[in-house]
Amino acid sequence: MTTMVKYEIEKIRKNKTFIGAMVVSLFVLAGILLVGFHYSQLQGINGEGMERYHQVVKESTGEFSDQKVREILANYMDRYQSTDEDNRTFDLFSWEIAETFFQKDKSVFDKMNNAMELNEKITIDQIKLKTIEEVGFTQFQKPLKIGGYVTWTDFFKVTGHLFILTSILVILVCSLVFSSDTSRNMNQLLLSTKFGRNKLTI
Repeated sequence: MTTMVKYEIEKIRKNKTFIGAMVVSLFVLAGILLVGFHYSQLQGINGEGMERYHQVVKESTGEFSDQKVREILANYMDRYQSTDEDNRTFDLFSWEIAETFFQKDKSVFDKMNNAMELNEKITIDQIKLKTIEEVGFTQFQKPLKIGGYVTWTDFFKVTGHLFILTSILVILVCSLVFSSDTSRNMNQLLLSTKFGRNKLTI
């Protein structure tokens, strides 16, 4: 059986279709890694924005609860309204949480901007937030920790793309094993060998 597997692998390696697919796959792999990591959301933030991101993450890390989300967004709203638009540093961490837990039908950012024009402030008590349950997060026995999840998001996206690429390659390799034998009309001959219909297909 081992000999047969080695023979099939060697046969696939010499196939021009497989060689071409591997070359294309290397380019696709480079593209996945380049776009997924080098041009990720976090890499798009430079200088002060990067420092602010790590600072906010450090301050916000803790048990993932409705109270914690409320605290993070309260701090975010305070920072947002304490700085004018020209000097405001984009806070990716808090913005992602705001996009998840702010109500979609009412723009909190518009309310804050309007209040700032009147030299007023909107507080978290004036905003209705979604709960973790309303958003649809799965409940676990042990409490989740909230932290710098953007890099994990990039990692999972890249991993998902790599699984797709791997699946396509596996399908291609399996198809080459059977199609080459079929094209040469070797099926009946192979099925009549020692391993026959039982082990050969496996």
